[in-house]
Amino acid sequence: MIVIIKIINFFKSRPCVTSLATWLLFISFNSFVYYGELPGSAYNWNEHGLFFTVNYIPVTKIYYQYAPYYFLTRKILECRNLTAALQVLRTSPCASGFHCYIGQGKRILSVEKWGRRTSIKEVKGIDFHTNHFLHSEMQRGSEVRKGSLIRLRRLQELARPGKTITSATLLRILFDRKNRPYPVYSTTGDKMRTLSTVVMEGGKVMIYDQRKKSLIFRAKVF
Repeated sequence: MIVIIKIINFFKSRPCVTSLATWLLFISFNSFVYYGELPGSAYNWNEHGLFFTVNYIPVTKIYYQYAPYYFLTRKILECRNLTAALQVLRTSPCASGFHCYIGQGKRILSVEKWGRRTSIKEVKGIDFHTNHFLHSEMQRGSEVRKGSLIRLRRLQELARPGKTITSATLLRILFDRKNRPYPVYSTTGDKMRTLSTVVMEGGKVMIYDQRKKSLIFRAKVF
C-alpha cells in the first residue's frame, strides 16, 4: 500500500483546487493552485495515475539563467508515466530548489532538485520531507531554517521505527500541534499557515480543510 500525504504551508494566500485539461495533448489533471502560480507547485495528479507533491526549498544560490521550478513541475503534469517525468526532472534545470514525492502505481520516489543537480531515491516504508534538502549529495545546497528542522524532527519522533502506522495514525501526526510556532499543523498565530492536507492512498484522494480539519473532497481518481 502506498500512502502519500501532503501538508500545504504558506504565508498569505488563498488557494484553490483546479481541474484542467491540456486539450492539445488530451491529458487532464487536478492541481492545488496558489493564486498567481502555475498548476504543479503543490499537490497534483493526472488521468494516467501519475501523482506528485512539491515542497519549495530555499537554497544558497539562485541560478537566474534558468526558469523557476514551477515551470518544470507544470510540465510534469503532462507526463504519462514515471519514466517521462524523471526525464523532465533530470534534463530540465531550474533556478531554485524543490523536493517532490512522485509516484505511479506501487512505486514512489523522493526527488530533490537544484539548478542542474537532481537526486532521486526510492521510498521504502515511512518517509518525511520538509523545506530543506535531506539527500546526502544535496544537503549543502539548502538554507536549513529553524521551522523546517523542528517540523522534520517532530515527524520523525511521531513515526519512529517500529511503530505501527495506519492511515488514521498518519492523520494524527499531520494534525500535530506541538512545538508552536513551528508545529507540523500550523494555524493563526504560528509562523506559517497550513492551507490543506491531502492523502493519496490506493488511487483515492482525500483533501482536508485547513480550519476544521474536515474532509472536503474524496474520490477514486486513478
